[in-house]
Amino acid sequence: MRVGFIYIFLSLLIPCKVLANEAPDKGIVHNTKETNALTYFCEKTRNDLLDCEFTQTRVQKKVKAEELTSQLDQARKLFQSSNEREGKEISQACTDMNEYILVLQGHKQGQNIIQQEKINSMSEMEKKDLINLLKISNAYCKSKTLENYLAMARAEFDRRMRTCGVSSNNWKQSFRLIIDEVSGAYTWVAKGEPIGACGVIQLSRFEPEIENSKLVAWNYISKKIVTNKRENLFPGMACEDLDENEYVFDWKSREHGLGCDYIDFLPF
Repeated sequence: MRVGFIYIFLSLLIPCKVLANEAPDKGIVHNTKETNALTYFCEKTRNDLLDCEFTQTRVQKKVKAEELTSQLDQARKLFQSSNEREGKEISQACTDMNEYILVLQGHKQGQNIIQQEKINSMSEMEKKDLINLLKISNAYCKSKTLENYLAMARAEFDRRMRTCGVSSNNWKQSFRLIIDEVSGAYTWVAKGEPIGACGVIQLSRFEPEIENSKLVAWNYISKKIVTNKRENLFPGMACEDLDENEYVFDWKSREHGLGCDYIDFLPF
């Protein structure tokens, strides 16, 4: 009976020990809250140490629907502050606008080869959106009212609502293996000291997804804490404003419907 108990006990421990020897290698994990994902490449430097390189790719709308009110408020201020010099510039723009609409509609050739080549490279959707904006702007040219000015702002906002920004950033992080001696559960936890003026400490970790005592894949949990919230990371960015929320990145792929008609590649 005693031998049987020992056998059962050891059989429960063996999967944990085998899994503890495994570590994240390479893969992609998906943010469960936002439209971004991480690719990672990791290498063991010791049995209990892991060095990883990450690339985060983010796709998000340039503006959100709830921002329209503030954008229109800003447009009202710009309309009220317009001066005579701006009025002359608008008059010239209005003259050029009518010509450009004819070119976009194919009724007239561009002013030069460069302009015509640019128009030829546009998709029908781009031409349609630009013609719509120019016609709305032309209405403002004929009657410079606040209503017509706000119509231009709305048209531009609508286009930006259908524009998604794509950005990426890279970083390196080391992890150490942590094993719970009671449960046998293990994770690879970020290794590091407080960094920078804000004293940021990384608490991110890799957690294994286990089914039937077998490793299926790795999930990643992103988390950091700020130990010095009185400082500034840089002018205009306070340490206390840094994001300390926890984000789960799941190995299961997912699709996002953002309605992006336009893509804008961003530096970060």
